[in-house]
Amino acid sequence: MEAIQEKLAAWLPQNLLEELRSQKTATAPNAQPWLKLPTMAAAGHLELVREVLANPRSVCVALWQYLASKDEFSRGSRVWLRTSMPWESSECVPLSHSLRLAAAAPSSLRSFSGVVAAISSEKDFIVEMTYGCGVCDSEKRIFLSGSSSSHVCCGFPMKHDLRRGLVLASASTILLASATSTPSSAHPASTVAVPVVVRLLDDLAGSCKPGDLVTCTGITECIVESRACSQGRPVLSEVRVEAIHVLHHPTALRTYELPEQSPSKTSFTKQAFGCFKALLGALNDWLHPPCCSLALAALLVSACSADCGGAALPPSSVLSTQEQIQLSNDFECDTLNLSNSRDTFCGDHRINILLLTGGGHDTFENSLRLVAQALCAHVTDGSLPGSNLLPTVLEFPGVPSLVSAGQLAQANSGICLLTQTLTVKQGRAVGEALRAGHATVALPVGETCTIDIHPTVWCISAAQDISPKQQPQPAGKKSGKGSSNSVVAPLAVLFAEKSSPQLAAQFDITIDCFSIEDNAAEAWADEYLTSIVYGERRWQEEEEERSCNTSKRVAAPLALENHIAACHQLPQPRMTASAMGLLKSYWTATRAAGTGVGGGTIGISGISLETAAKLAAASARLFHRAEILAFPDATLAVAFCEEGLIARGWNSELWGSLREHMARGRDLDECLNELFKQLLQVSKEHGWEWGAYEE
Repeated sequence: MEAIQEKLAAWLPQNLLEELRSQKTATAPNAQPWLKLPTMAAAGHLELVREVLANPRSVCVALWQYLASKDEFSRGSRVWLRTSMPWESSECVPLSHSLRLAAAAPSSLRSFSGVVAAISSEKDFIVEMTYGCGVCDSEKRIFLSGSSSSHVCCGFPMKHDLRRGLVLASASTILLASATSTPSSAHPASTVAVPVVVRLLDDLAGSCKPGDLVTCTGITECIVESRACSQGRPVLSEVRVEAIHVLHHPTALRTYELPEQSPSKTSFTKQAFGCFKALLGALNDWLHPPCCSLALAALLVSACSADCGGAALPPSSVLSTQEQIQLSNDFECDTLNLSNSRDTFCGDHRINILLLTGGGHDTFENSLRLVAQALCAHVTDGSLPGSNLLPTVLEFPGVPSLVSAGQLAQANSGICLLTQTLTVKQGRAVGEALRAGHATVALPVGETCTIDIHPTVWCISAAQDISPKQQPQPAGKKSGKGSSNSVVAPLAVLFAEKSSPQLAAQFDITIDCFSIEDNAAEAWADEYLTSIVYGERRWQEEEEERSCNTSKRVAAPLALENHIAACHQLPQPRMTASAMGLLKSYWTATRAAGTGVGGGTIGISGISLETAAKLAAASARLFHRAEILAFPDATLAVAFCEEGLIARGWNSELWGSLREHMARGRDLDECLNELFKQLLQVSKEHGWEWGAYEE
């Protein structure tokens, strides 16, 4: 402990002590000891940084003892260990939220995500009263709160010396009427049924207001009802949190009235993805580019789940344990793996997307960035250096300039864009971090720390970046039939070879956007996606037409933003028997057939049933429904699965011809309707009787 105090004495600047002295008054002692890990590392005190990571509690005690030895603070003071970037910067990753600080407060450090219901201000001081007797010279130390009382010794009132502890100055408390608790990434999140009262210290209060979505991390205290406790039946009445970090999402929730649910199923056939036309404005003439309508559907489905976070919604797995056991019995397969390919925590509903293009994608990349910013308030460009997010020491070893651990952690509540092709080494590191849900990063002193990583990833890759470079042929020599240049591998296979299979396995949706030859495909896609942001076609350059469509240009993106924001407020939808039956029959048929290019077979890893169920759940949330329907939700999930197989080079009897029709200008909802009819026939062939669908 003395060694730690010596390190603290060498690190604590004199001006900090002077500032604390000036702020400490008899009425409003508003200064608090705090530590900032990056500041300490930048000052060269790496041994102290290592000590903080190894045993935060001992550092807190040592800091308190050091300050007490300087006669600056009372023994009633508390020391808050703020191992984060400066709180004034909202773009920084809070280490106090992501570091595994089990040593700081075992089983009591938790994160609560919820909507602010009420805010109140308070003042709470822990006061140390020292009473002395003038006869026997005895002393008595009493810790009070706000007021004092008289004490008698040897027949005379004891004299007291008032010393205030620096605990709270002017603080605020926020009430989370319903919240979700996450103890750590290794444990599933749970919904808290009682109110959560969060105490915000000083600068943590920020600009929170009722209706904001916040994530509060701190030391928890469970309050039980006194009457029930006296009767031997303790009942939890509320949870109090003394926050050490507050992640504020002021724009995550918007005022938006959810549409009424349709009482009948007949409207779903007509609506399907026609609702996008109502949101974005007349899209009839925007659905011509090859696969762009399905890519748009993928982006919208992913965006409605991207800004929710792992604990922002009540987590309910779309496949319960009983359903998984029943499915294993039905399929008579011990190796059935219904879990997602990503080994993440329970309740993860993020959807990662890989878009493969046939040529250069400069304009398409810019449009995708605009779409991400329009659909999600929190977007991180993972292809840019992350020095402005975290110190350079908090990066993947071997990945110094592209995707860093800080950028992936920064996108935990939003979207991380990958617009540059990674090397195999970089892709393996990123893929393993996404699969594990956390990344271990190295400090200069040889120590490591762990940060949580659960982003939503949108990746775009062009054929020219992932295709192997062809070697020039010698003069006069022609390529034979057995030449390697005569066979072109699918783009998804090339992407896995270029960026590692570990990264390729993390994408729930893979779409080969421009596999059909079309020189104008990329230009169409650029205009198509950009129209989402601006609400009109950019190639209409007549000034009169632009001026008359101004209201339409503004109204369409606003309606889309409100629609997606409302999706973030919805709980996980419930899987219906019809939707599950359709997914079961499709999974069984795909597993039974299993023939593709080159006579290969589709293994169990090719189709993940829970991934398909997760896609169907996201589609239901996009439509603001509480239940997952067979059409269009489960049908759209099957279309996404088929797109992934096609991108890997497999034949698709269900979706192949419909995909070609869609590329020639047929509406997506019509193709989905045809796919649904085929799936009904497949269900009957495999004996899945789950009820008739009403046209």
